[in-house]
Amino acid sequence: MIKIKNVVKSYGDSNILDGVSLDIDPGDFVVILGPSGCGKTTLLKSINKMHPIEKGDIIVDGLSISKWDKVALRKSIGYVIQQVGLLPHLTVRENIEFTLKLQGLGKTEKNKVSSKLISLMGMNEEILDRRPRELSGGQKQRVGVARALAADAEIILMDEPFGAVDEIVRRNLQSEIKRLHKDLGKTIVFVTHDIEEALFLGTKIVFMDKGRIIQVSSKEELVFYPKTETVKNFIGRKGIKSLLSEEELDGIYESKKKELV
Repeated sequence: MIKIKNVVKSYGDSNILDGVSLDIDPGDFVVILGPSGCGKTTLLKSINKMHPIEKGDIIVDGLSISKWDKVALRKSIGYVIQQVGLLPHLTVRENIEFTLKLQGLGKTEKNKVSSKLISLMGMNEEILDRRPRELSGGQKQRVGVARALAADAEIILMDEPFGAVDEIVRRNLQSEIKRLHKDLGKTIVFVTHDIEEALFLGTKIVFMDKGRIIQVSSKEELVFYPKTETVKNFIGRKGIKSLLSEEELDGIYESKKKELV
């Protein structure tokens, strides 16, 4: 569904993306992980032409983004950001239905979609009449996800969407988006620097550093078979703890101790 081929993007003398290639299959939950400044957000925004690339190509649904109309491409791809970006003068319903309005859908059809999505996100319909300022941080993020789903796009881009909410709300939102991915089968490309979040959500983990993709693998391969010292040091014990229970961890370390004795 998405093919990224030898993409280069630079700022001044620095390559933010340095020959990046990646295939994303339909239904993947791809998490792009890596330290700050590694190029992961730039790569994400390149997919919907928010950041123009200088070399290489990105193919979405069989068509190079150079041939996609920018507005049409962005209408066909859902996008969720950390700051949510809800329009403050519109109600929750109007925010969710914004893309549908651009598509020319009638009021009844739009209302059906917004009611269905707000329910899907685990919220009551009465929230549809509120303004964004009346919502909690977690509610705003849920509305942002609902808005991204409204146009029924097969691809959803998510740029550290849960970074601005507290830990408990964040865990709940992660569980919600994982459930939605399972139920709806959308292709999700998700950027984070949080190791536990990446390992909890991703079906495919892409580790980036200094504008390059260092490793593409399952979460188990990333943790137990890191390709470089950079990956190994970044994942560390925190990554292992995300995959194993405390009892399993203790068993592994006790076994290693016996081997050393």
